[in-house]
Amino acid sequence: MKKKDWYLVENGKYVIEIRTDSLEQLFDKRDPNPFRSRDLDDDAAEYILSCASEIGPKKVGKIRILTMEGAGEHKIDIISKGLHEFFLYREDITLKKIRAIIYLGLRTLVIGLLALSISIFISYHFSKMIDDEYLKIVLKEGLLLIGWVSMWKPINIFLYEWWPMVDQRNLFQMLSSVKIEIVELK
Repeated sequence: MKKKDWYLVENGKYVIEIRTDSLEQLFDKRDPNPFRSRDLDDDAAEYILSCASEIGPKKVGKIRILTMEGAGEHKIDIISKGLHEFFLYREDITLKKIRAIIYLGLRTLVIGLLALSISIFISYHFSKMIDDEYLKIVLKEGLLLIGWVSMWKPINIFLYEWWPMVDQRNLFQMLSSVKIEIVELK
């Protein structure tokens, strides 16, 4: 089954639909805050995120909440604001994680470059002092290997670790501004 068969398409954008008996089910019952600052229910958040990830951040047009409970205009605004605030908060947290991982990458890069430089320096100078050719090769290659191993973490961070976080941040950013529609089922 194709993605387009699972989701409604309106105006060229996909619609994420959520069915609930009441609007209360969308929010975490353990959170005592009012709707506009409450956490989403874990299952609701996971469902929205997995749908949006599957569809793609630029292809989601709206989130439609189908509910048995009637909702006035004021309640719809509060629910919409609550959903948007939740994803704005998650975007902010993810941005802080990205900054932290980049900072860690820079710190480990400095440490790795220092360790690599020291290992090359020691390798070069100690190899001049040793006459045994086999021992010279083992020492030189061993120290060079240690130096490059010290570069593993920063290389891993800059090549692989932060990209998924950027994708997640973009997803939260899109969801923090997507149109929310609440439809009462009769």
